[in-house]
Amino acid sequence: MASALILAVIFFVISALLSYLAVKKVFRGITTIFTVLMLALTLFTGWLYFDSLGLRDSFTQEKLFILDEGGELIAAFVHKDSPSPVIVQDLTAEREAYRQGDLKATLGNRELLFITTQQTFNDVQLVHLEDITLSKDLVSHLLRQDDARQAYVDAIREQRQIPPEQQIQPLDVSPEELRSLLFAALVNDYLSTTSTVEALNRREITAYPDRITFWTVRVMPASLLELVVDTGEI
Repeated sequence: MASALILAVIFFVISALLSYLAVKKVFRGITTIFTVLMLALTLFTGWLYFDSLGLRDSFTQEKLFILDEGGELIAAFVHKDSPSPVIVQDLTAEREAYRQGDLKATLGNRELLFITTQQTFNDVQLVHLEDITLSKDLVSHLLRQDDARQAYVDAIREQRQIPPEQQIQPLDVSPEELRSLLFAALVNDYLSTTSTVEALNRREITAYPDRITFWTVRVMPASLLELVVDTGEI
């Protein structure tokens, strides 16, 4: 992630400045403190840079997005480095692991886990799923249903103004797959206006496993983040 290199350069410049001040003995009584701080910042710079390189590769691998509600996993999908999400057909194992707080087991053999809640999508108004446009509130309602297939068909009928006597082709998906499709569409509309970096910085999305790059993005003020990070990068 090139943006992390920019952060690393900033920390390096700070380290160099502190080294210069220490050598010049501007702060005579605390030269040792500045030297230690310089070394710490230099180590942090290297750690951040190499972590960012690994993270760049991780973002091309499978990432599991999940929707949390009250500590329960209610929907999920897998995204790789391709336009279309991978629909999850069975979440039994992931749902039980998440209920027990075992994020490692929830992640499974994927590379990254991104946790969202309904509050993540407060600014989303409309959700686009193929040629259907649904309100965010309706999608949130459907995601909470055990079987939302009929309600989804009813929404299509209303939007397209299909008369009651006309049959609509039943959905050839399971309830789990429909939730996965709806959730993927919701995340897609959210990320069309908010980058992953911005979402992490605002604490709207939680990433696992946590990394120094994620931590840096979280703690950095948004105003500084906009200056040093290409927010559309990840």
